[in-house]
This record gives sequence, C-alpha cells and structure tokens, in this order.
Amino acid sequence: MDKLLKGETIASNLKSTSSVAKMSIACAEPHGAARMQEIEFSSVAELETLYGPMIAECMQIGDAAAAAAAKSK
Repeated sequence: MDKLLKGETIASNLKSTSSVAKMSIACAEPHGAARMQEIEFSSVAELETLYGPMIAECMQIGDAAAAAAAKSK
C-alpha cells in the first residue's frame, strides 16, 4: 500500500503468457489465520466481470487513504 501511495510502479510477473492481468487478494482473521491468493486473467473483461465491484470499492478506499496521507504532510 505504501508503494501505491507513493506512486511507485509495482512489477507484475505473470506466470502464463496468455494472462493480461493479475490480482492478489490477502485476507486475515482476528484469530490469526491468514490467506493470500494470486489470480491471473486472460482478459480485462474477465477480470471486470468477476471482480469489478470489489476493485471499485478498493479503489475508493485507496483514494481516501491517499487523500488523508496528503493532508497529513
């Protein structure tokens, strides 16, 4: 997240030559269980169809965090 707030480029190493995008999802539970998964997509349409609303919500949270960080400088 710190890299995103600073505007740094995040390298994406795709495992498949037919993939056009990769999404990483990380979850943690209050009792300490954690899970991370990376999913690759063969088209942007596939990504948007499956995860578009969640990505939009995450972008809103990220925008709000970036705005708060900018105000605190």
